[in-house]
Amino acid sequence: MTEAHTFVFLLIPTLAGIASALFGLAWKPSGQVRSGVQHFAAGIVFAAVASEVIPEILRRDFIIAFAIGFPLGVLTVVSLRQMDRLLQRRRAAAGTEQATGAIGIVAPVAVDLAVDGLLVGVGFISGTGMGRLLAIALTMEMMFLGLSVSQMLTKHGYSRRRAAGITVALAFVPITVGLLTVTFLGGLSGAALVVLLAFGSAALLYLVTEDLLLEAHETNPNDSVWVTALFFMGFMAVILVEGF
Repeated sequence: MTEAHTFVFLLIPTLAGIASALFGLAWKPSGQVRSGVQHFAAGIVFAAVASEVIPEILRRDFIIAFAIGFPLGVLTVVSLRQMDRLLQRRRAAAGTEQATGAIGIVAPVAVDLAVDGLLVGVGFISGTGMGRLLAIALTMEMMFLGLSVSQMLTKHGYSRRRAAGITVALAFVPITVGLLTVTFLGGLSGAALVVLLAFGSAALLYLVTEDLLLEAHETNPNDSVWVTALFFMGFMAVILVEGF
């Protein structure tokens, strides 16, 4: 049942990524729109950690396991981000994006999506509502990820068809990793599951603070108060849904 739930909920962001890859060849959303979606998604993810992950960890009462998993999650996501920045510096030193081909553009995105798929899988393994909430947040992320990646590839010399094909392939990364996670790690329980939950909570908090919100402000540095308020609306929406 867990595998079926994971497939159904991850199929939605996958389809969103495919659709946005095709639309991305013709439509470029404004910085205000992208920033608003990122703020709202960040609020959902933050609420998922606060209302689902942390209470589940505390309920299971494996504090040592949390002390192992949380720093491991921080170390992993920080290391991945440093690798991403290293790739960007190498492309800049080469003087052209074409020097590293599609791999240099797509690899960091693929890694981020793999982590997202892992976290959704962990959410369903935990038996809480975290998996569903993260799948919703991932759907909104994928809606604009496909747009930006396809446009980036065409900007640096790839044909529209090839850019769309590469972006569509990326849309299948989260669902693949999510299904592998529940298939091979679905039997975890006790301290091992708490380690995985702690790992996921650290990665999610990093996603909110250093990816979604930071990128939102870089995309649109002059955010209006209404765009900022979308973060709190996303948080409140999750709490209201949980309450009902």
